[in-house]
Amino acid sequence: MARTTANFRALREICGVTQQQVADRLGVRVVTVKRWERGDFPVPEDAMALIMSAMAEHDAGVADDLGRILASAEPGAEICMPYYRSQAQADIDCDPGETAGPYSFLNAITRSTAERLVAMGYRVSFSYPDEERIYDGEI
Repeated sequence: MARTTANFRALREICGVTQQQVADRLGVRVVTVKRWERGDFPVPEDAMALIMSAMAEHDAGVADDLGRILASAEPGAEICMPYYRSQAQADIDCDPGETAGPYSFLNAITRSTAERLVAMGYRVSFSYPDEERIYDGEI
């Protein structure tokens, strides 16, 4: 894949990684990440490698979610998927002994999984762990 500012930003957004998270991981200021995305400076190789790694992890998460859901769901069923408001909520909702990833990343996996399920004919809704559904229609 070409190392362009547009690819960098698009992939970062697809996998739910914030500019601040990129800056923190690479030891730069967030304004530096913003400059890369504006095209003021070329995207460094380590930054693109970080995003490509996050994208691979995102795709693996989608594949895992799809496998788990499709193993137990009837064709065309409605699938209610968890969505998080905060990191604290994601941490509480994860399995004991495990660490939740950044909630923005988890929500991005959920959105991508939902898109694929809809394309397969399933109905999808979302709910926060501490309330009923936030959406009751088809997407």
